[in-house]
Amino acid sequence: MIWLDHAMLARRLAGLTRRIAARTRPWTEYRPGHHLGRLRNVSLFVGEWLRGPGSVGAVCSSSRWLARELASHAPIGEGLVVELGAGTGIVTEALLERGISPGRLIVVERSEAFSGHLRRRFPGVTVICGDAAQLGTLLPQGLRIDALVSSLPLRSVPLTERHRIIEQWERTLDPDSALIQFTYDIRPQTRTCSCDQAFEVHDSRIVWANLPPARVLLARHAGRRQPPQ
Repeated sequence: MIWLDHAMLARRLAGLTRRIAARTRPWTEYRPGHHLGRLRNVSLFVGEWLRGPGSVGAVCSSSRWLARELASHAPIGEGLVVELGAGTGIVTEALLERGISPGRLIVVERSEAFSGHLRRRFPGVTVICGDAAQLGTLLPQGLRIDALVSSLPLRSVPLTERHRIIEQWERTLDPDSALIQFTYDIRPQTRTCSCDQAFEVHDSRIVWANLPPARVLLARHAGRRQPPQ
């Protein structure tokens, strides 16, 4: 019965997503077969959600408005921009539209299905199939990270896993690196990492044109991190 409920909800959400997508104009719109590609994205997202709702963390893909808000905080520089939990590539697309060069962008995605899709969709971007809780072992050593853009469902993962992910952020990011995270908790007191005081929120904005509305948080290290042992 639970499976049938999930399947029915997924079909309804897929239909709603298609109607919303039909009114948007991403950069792929003028390419041949773009409508088919959009439907494949929806189908892939819904399929992954059905296989693991907790790991996907949402029942709808992020809107282009949320993706653009996330991407707008990524600095145009020479360091790396690391994206976590890219899904079908909505935010990846927005980062490239912002002007982040493919060579600067590294995408870390745990789902093999999403990872394969991302490699085909963005051949110039480095896509790593791996767990954000092991981020330090996945990234090239000695390179500066200008920004980490996270779509991870932190509030829906087990507390111990959340701590491991945040610990990797502490070890990986420089004191002035930007941490960009979104959450569906839009309460004024929301902080990026409610279970940890390692990062301090400097700015936030609610994106109402998303289903459901989401808050984008810009955070940095609360203090200078100690070298890893």
